[in-house]
Amino acid sequence: MIGIPIELFSTFPNDAPIILLTESAKSDPNVITNVKAQLETGKTVVMTSGLLRVLEGKGIEDLVELRTTGMHEPVTSFTGAFGPASCSPRSVFLPMMPGPSFAASPITTPSPSCS
Repeated sequence: MIGIPIELFSTFPNDAPIILLTESAKSDPNVITNVKAQLETGKTVVMTSGLLRVLEGKGIEDLVELRTTGMHEPVTSFTGAFGPASCSPRSVFLPMMPGPSFAASPITTPSPSCS
């Protein structure tokens, strides 16, 4: 779970300096054009892997070097920028998304605080 304070919009927030787009943005026929315009003006766009997956083959490849694979990696420990690692008693499956430096096999380093 992640706590991100957001303000929901039914239209693309062209004036926002940072936007978070989830898979529900797929219903906007101009989403790729709008993302490109945001990036060209120096603004930040954060996109979920679900949205990336549904936009593949529709032009998002011109803007994003990541690709979805359909593969997921089970993880039980999470390390953030602050504090100790967090542990989960059950695996959480994170999408594997190759970028320019993607290795064929995932690198998993168990956290010493999770057993």
